[in-house]
Amino acid sequence: MGNLFGVFSPYVGWSSWGLNWSVVFMMGGILPSSFWLMGYPLMTMLSSVLEGLGREFKSLLSGFQQPGSLLVPSSVLVFIIFSNISGLLPYVFASTAHLSFTLSLALPLWLGQILLSMYRQPLWVLSHFVPEGAPMVLGPFMVLIEIISNIIRPLTLAVRLFANLTAGHILVVLLSSTCGGFSTFLGLSMLVLLFVLELAVCIIQGYVFSTLNILYFSESETKVMVLK
Repeated sequence: MGNLFGVFSPYVGWSSWGLNWSVVFMMGGILPSSFWLMGYPLMTMLSSVLEGLGREFKSLLSGFQQPGSLLVPSSVLVFIIFSNISGLLPYVFASTAHLSFTLSLALPLWLGQILLSMYRQPLWVLSHFVPEGAPMVLGPFMVLIEIISNIIRPLTLAVRLFANLTAGHILVVLLSSTCGGFSTFLGLSMLVLLFVLELAVCIIQGYVFSTLNILYFSESETKVMVLK
């Protein structure tokens, strides 16, 4: 069990230093300098993908079109995808497979949306806890339900990301240990297919995380714009 969950340990060596967390901040440094040039093939492909995602994010942010409004979700998307993919490399710490890391991403984004809505339209934020047309008798219960549903949003975002990544890494370890009983070609084929599947999961989970954050923000901002 120690080997199975060893990749999720944030500590290395006898000194119990959390050196593995430094991988999170080293992802950009390990890329060659030519990667960041627009003529580089991978950078050109990344730019095209981000442009397509930017158009989709703009459609989701129809009620809030401000300069730089796509900077945060696009940056979060790229950061999560790079973090997820780095966890697939041998001997690399899987940072997004920890609830403390994913919650530290989801909580500030959610809190920023709440504070911005409170600043722009505090009365709407309070009135939103009671749906329109709800009976007065059910008012206290509806307020409690709405408060809970809003509070658990960052938790669901964080748990979804870390649970999928954790399950994927454990599955890779389990299947890689059992593939030794098969022939070389069959075992290698299974590992390649599993790696491609996990690579797709890494990209999809980053996309889902960013899209849900945009939807939560767009929901509040659209209603604020309607009230104005």
